[in-house]
Amino acid sequence: MIIQKNINIQDDKLLNGLMPVLEIINQIEESDDDNITIDFVSTSWVSPMFVLPMMVYLYGSRRQINCVNIPAYLNIIHFPNGIIPDDMRRSEFLAHMEGYAHRNYIPMERNNNCLPYTV
Repeated sequence: MIIQKNINIQDDKLLNGLMPVLEIINQIEESDDDNITIDFVSTSWVSPMFVLPMMVYLYGSRRQINCVNIPAYLNIIHFPNGIIPDDMRRSEFLAHMEGYAHRNYIPMERNNNCLPYTV
């Protein structure tokens, strides 16, 4: 299954980012397919309220979910995999984070010790 959605979230309302992510999650959950591709080719802008729940869902899903055509902004914040500080030397992590010192965003972090939520 391929999911392609026109995502252009404006930050005028904090919760605007939730609707697109909930719609994508709903499509995935309603699908019988275990191999899902989310195509971000039509995505022009996302908000943290989209990115955070989407990453949590992707990380915790039992399905094989691939993200393709990821826009530059999402690549910069390391979506969908995040950075894994536990896999980096302290100095390497600090140097990496220093690159974000004068930015208005930071990379997404993932902890290898966190297990996906299971029901």
